[in-house]
Amino acid sequence: MKKLPQLSSGETIYLYAIKELLTKLKLNKPTIVIDGVTNKKYIQFARTYLRKALRQHGVEKCKIGFVDSRKDVVVQLADIIVGSIARSYNKNKPDHSDYLQLLETKIKWIKEIGS
Repeated sequence: MKKLPQLSSGETIYLYAIKELLTKLKLNKPTIVIDGVTNKKYIQFARTYLRKALRQHGVEKCKIGFVDSRKDVVVQLADIIVGSIARSYNKNKPDHSDYLQLLETKIKWIKEIGS
């Protein structure tokens, strides 16, 4: 029996968030690109977890890749967008509402967890 990798709570939440996003968007054959992972056991676990979870929601095929965002401009762009959404929730920043206003016509769904 294979030993599961030790996952931090951040890694667990990260995979859960990816699964939730993909099932909400209802994509038929998604391509998932995950940034900054080098641990082979985690990569294998993440692929298995996501494929099983997506299969339960009718997604039979998906591509899952792992990249270093420093070498991939599309992932860098995604980081900027996510950072902008995160900043919009920081009420201590005077320009916090500007970030979400720039992106709101492109956002399909935001799930807010806890408070």
